[in-house]
Amino acid sequence: MNHKYQIVEEAINTVGEKFTKSPGLILTEDDLKCLIFHELMQSDEFSRIVRTANPEITGSVLHSEVTWYDEGGDLRYKPDISIIDAAHLSILNNLDHNIALPTKGFSFEGNAIIIELKFIRDRRVRKRQILSIMKDIQKINSLIHLNYARGNSNWIRGIVVIFSKYSDNLTSLDMLPQGLQYASNIAIIECGAL
Repeated sequence: MNHKYQIVEEAINTVGEKFTKSPGLILTEDDLKCLIFHELMQSDEFSRIVRTANPEITGSVLHSEVTWYDEGGDLRYKPDISIIDAAHLSILNNLDHNIALPTKGFSFEGNAIIIELKFIRDRRVRKRQILSIMKDIQKINSLIHLNYARGNSNWIRGIVVIFSKYSDNLTSLDMLPQGLQYASNIAIIECGAL
């Protein structure tokens, strides 16, 4: 999965380079998501269709807006992009045989990379944007800790991607609490255009 993580970082950096050269490329957070997803799909690692936990069914490792369970067993967490181990994906039955297939219609486990995206188009970073970034970091932290608390040997890595129309906004992000910014298994990747 470290190889996959490196591919993810390279894809994000490639989108960042394109954005720096062409600031009108990204107007919304959805534009950012589509561009990163597209760049990831250019990789052989993420464009392959692979066998799932249901041998007769194939699937992808790369997904958008996949819901994850919270501490109470509710489907509450929804990262922007999830990269999962498709060999441990089932669309027919729950991989935890003690419970039924969830309402989302699939079940997965295994190693994962979670990507949360933020696009700041304002001239100045607003407090609500800082709080939203902190919430995304806390979401990833919760998923990592929940994974370990369940005794899983699988690992989860998180990336918070922050693109800003104005480069000087990135210095404002120093307001993020340092304990959150450098939490275990979470990377922050930033890019500014103007």
